Amino acid sequence: MQVTPLQSIQIFGLWDQPRTMVCWENLKALNMSWCRIRTELGFTVEQLQKIQPDKREWVQRGALTLHDLPEMVVFPVNPFVDLNADLGEVWSMRWPADMLADMGVTYEQMQRRGLNPKFMEHLNFSVGGWHLLKFRSFHLDSEWTDQQSLRVFNTSLDEIRLILQNFQAVEEEDKNGTVNGKTDTTTSKGKI
Repeated sequence: MQVTPLQSIQIFGLWDQPRTMVCWENLKALNMSWCRIRTELGFTVEQLQKIQPDKREWVQRGALTLHDLPEMVVFPVNPFVDLNADLGEVWSMRWPADMLADMGVTYEQMQRRGLNPKFMEHLNFSVGGWHLLKFRSFHLDSEWTDQQSLRVFNTSLDEIRLILQNFQAVEEEDKNGTVNGKTDTTTSKGKI
């Protein structure tokens, strides 16, 4: 990737000039965090993705923190799968459900890290947010109580089951191109 003269000096030093191109090995050798590469060297997220499109290389290289992940949704880097973060660490970031979904996080990943209805109360996500995280009606197993449902979703257990089933039905219709069980013949512009 082509770099500016200032970036070249910052990466290669004053005496190793002129250099106009940078590659992944050059950035790896710097041992700088994602944040420092972005702020001090002035690379955009798109440029860094172009230099190294494989998220595994960024993760293996190290120097990533949870604070970097919102910028890295272009890959995406999952805090649980890729960085082995625990639930408390992710909770402390105060990310909204849609950002977690963009990172590839799912309810089941969170559950494996210790998520339970009591903890869900503190996340304060909407039903739609939980649905983005792949929370489905079958997750409302026999251990869920009406009281827990009221605390987490502000609605009864039976009602939340129906809401989630409706979400799933709409999702299936969108996937299959059907509306109310019939094939949708309108163009994408004609859809509401």
